[in-house]
Amino acid sequence: RFLVTVGTKMKSVTVGDVAYFMADGKYLVLFTRDGQNYILDQTISGIEMKLNPAQFFKINRKFIISYNSIKEMVTYSTSRIKISNSRIKIVLTPAPPAGIEAIVSAERIQEFKQWLNQWKSGVYKWKTCQKSLLTRLPIDYLVVLTCLIAHKDDTYADREVLHGIHSSG
Repeated sequence: RFLVTVGTKMKSVTVGDVAYFMADGKYLVLFTRDGQNYILDQTISGIEMKLNPAQFFKINRKFIISYNSIKEMVTYSTSRIKISNSRIKIVLTPAPPAGIEAIVSAERIQEFKQWLNQWKSGVYKWKTCQKSLLTRLPIDYLVVLTCLIAHKDDTYADREVLHGIHSSG
């Protein structure tokens, strides 16, 4: 959870609600999945150390993104001749402020691709398990099994879903 200030009030933003973090000069801005944004009194390096690396990835010095905020990815090259120097532009949802693009730095491309593959595999296994068990087991068993899978993958997204299933069951 992140404690943010809204006027004279304080609000708690859950990790599952975070779309991405963006450094903007001396400020760090937290963008939520519903389009809200809040200034944090932290640095991008400091916040990176507190985040689950399975859920968030620092694509460059300006952005740390959540897997769930990726709308699409586009090959991006600063030169039409040198394809080997191409990078990846991330289309985020919600979109960053006008004129700001989220581009994976050249040094982080391979690590970013590995992160995508690992996260995608974990989510696919979890969704498959959840879908097949919903019709076969009582809700108490589903919660226990989902918990085991969430701990194996150690992702915040699974923990948020687990909480939702547990509180409604």
